[in-house]
Amino acid sequence: GDEHKSVPRSLTIAERLVVAGAEETSYTWLYQDGPSVPSGPSTGPWVPLRSCDQRRLEAATSEDSDSTLSGSVLVDGGRSEVRLKERTLVSRYGPDPPKATCNVRRALWFRGSLKELLDPYDEEQDSAIELAFQNLLTAAASPVEPGPSADLTETVEVGNERAVQLKLKVESKPGSATAWKLLAEERPAATSSGSWLASAQTALLGRVVAVRRGYGTICTADGEAEEEALSREIGNVVILVHGIGEKLWSEEGSGLAATAGSFRRLIHARQLRAAGLVAKGNGWETPGGGQVPQIRKTEILEASWWQTLHTAELDSRFERITLPSMQQ
Repeated sequence: GDEHKSVPRSLTIAERLVVAGAEETSYTWLYQDGPSVPSGPSTGPWVPLRSCDQRRLEAATSEDSDSTLSGSVLVDGGRSEVRLKERTLVSRYGPDPPKATCNVRRALWFRGSLKELLDPYDEEQDSAIELAFQNLLTAAASPVEPGPSADLTETVEVGNERAVQLKLKVESKPGSATAWKLLAEERPAATSSGSWLASAQTALLGRVVAVRRGYGTICTADGEAEEEALSREIGNVVILVHGIGEKLWSEEGSGLAATAGSFRRLIHARQLRAAGLVAKGNGWETPGGGQVPQIRKTEILEASWWQTLHTAELDSRFERITLPSMQQ
């Protein structure tokens, strides 16, 4: 069977409950910035897909048909696609050499506290954690008297002898409406009982990991608004190639891949202005507010011959005859 079909939709928090730290109710789609490894998990960081692609993917998964789950959704301006059943991000066309296929997850619960380093739980674990959280909300909906005894706890095993502990703690003041705060962390399963001694030991050993619900706001990516305002139909193709020093520029984060994105945004903005559109907020519109015309976009692709030609042996030979200031 397809394990992804059993992942439940996020439930809305009961309106009469105020739960600090659990306001987020939207799932986030992320890809792992590293190749998919059949024999084991990839180790790269998890990066959210563009905000417009988040909406497309959620719209596709909102339908419970097998055809949707076995299909794919075009992302990144059509240059890549997410294969829903396999949960992979695959390059359709674009850079040469092509980007490696990488893993994709739809997640609501994450390990970590820094947004740039959040690690999503796999979808089966995510489902179990969300179910436990909803059980806590159901229990919290009942009348309670503030105090330590009113705190509610659920524990979910997440493998590797570790567990996620969810706690709803009463924070309301006497005479005010009941308010709750979500405390969530991952720790060794044997110490998830919540005892003071176990908590102190795991904290000292650095084995407790913060857990959060929801990734948060995904800002519009550079060039996303311009590309969304254009048609998916391609009118022209521009292929970018690099010159000397691409290895050095790539290592510094300013190589061909980075500059191709900026160049694409500038070209698309020029197309929109030439058609009479103006930028407003996070989008583009006609001055009179009328319908935006269909404009075939100019596609920008990059060809990195350095990645194709260079080998470890060739790099070693080049280093012997190249000045340090002229790295290849």
